[in-house]
Amino acid sequence: MCHEGQGGKDMKICYAALVLALFWTSGAYADRYVVSQQDRQFSVPYIAINPGDTVDFVNQDNVTHNVFSNTEGAEFNLGKFAPSSKETVTFNDKTPVVDVQCSIHPNMKMTIFVNVDWRRTLNEAMLSGTKKK
Repeated sequence: MCHEGQGGKDMKICYAALVLALFWTSGAYADRYVVSQQDRQFSVPYIAINPGDTVDFVNQDNVTHNVFSNTEGAEFNLGKFAPSSKETVTFNDKTPVVDVQCSIHPNMKMTIFVNVDWRRTLNEAMLSGTKKK
């Protein structure tokens, strides 16, 4: 730890290291979300995230899934993954609306909104119906 007995330069380096460690471990860069797949459907029809956030797709079903997106600028294909496994995607800020599907089960669809304004707007809209007056 930093303490006053250290000299000027050593003290600055020590404090800089502490600040960097706190910043690095604070999760300031991105959030992580979990979307489950169960009963041949996604656990949510949509989520709103920030650019740089990560989504873990967790197969809690008893069948294989293949999660993908053909949305321009946000294309990905996680390939087939078995029950009890997880695949991860990090989303950038190039595409604000990403349509996600399962190639094995065509009715499995969801949308990911990737933009701070979309996130705020969507979440406020979702909460407005649940607020007590």
